[in-house]
Amino acid sequence: MRHRAAAAVGAACLALFAAGEACAEPSEARAARLAALRPDSVLISRSSDTVYIRGGDLGRFDAHASAVENLRKLILHLGLLHDAARSAEFSVTEQMPNFVSFAQVIGGVPVSTRIEVDLGPDGRITEARLATVDPALAPKAQPIARERALQIASLASAAKAGVAGAEVELDDYPGLHYKPAALGQPLKLQYGFAARAAFGESDIVTVDALTGAVDVRPAGLP
Repeated sequence: MRHRAAAAVGAACLALFAAGEACAEPSEARAARLAALRPDSVLISRSSDTVYIRGGDLGRFDAHASAVENLRKLILHLGLLHDAARSAEFSVTEQMPNFVSFAQVIGGVPVSTRIEVDLGPDGRITEARLATVDPALAPKAQPIARERALQIASLASAAKAGVAGAEVELDDYPGLHYKPAALGQPLKLQYGFAARAAFGESDIVTVDALTGAVDVRPAGLP
């Protein structure tokens, strides 16, 4: 059984390495935990900040507990994420009978990571896609005001579209948020806006909330 778990993690390492992130060999403790969970498939990042797991003994969501309480229970039950995930804060972004998505929040600011749980009819967890960050990596500097970020985004979007700033419509998308950086590096604090100019393309405008650096790209690009 332990060999099966180690093989599953080895396959996961190859998948994540292809995506540009190295993956560590499974420790004895992790291999033993996976042997107990018996997943059908699993992906675990080297930093243990990302776990995608499907099938096996993932537990279930208790209908009498909140979705966030159930997520915390799942993180503890898996024991595969980094230690900081155990005390992280979360909020629900979408909830349906067979699916719940969450956002990790740091000081009320959401993190742009993927946290999703698929459920069976009886509340049994069938798959979990969990990506969390260490809150200690959040920068301590004060962000620029949203109004200033809007001004920067409007000017940049207008320049790209070749129109006056007043002709650009901006919406928070997703607004102020943290974005994970390279392994061990501080999180990026950014404002995100959806920009629309008359007779122009829709753009996504990102403004660094600490430096004011701006990036404009078509909405269709990743």
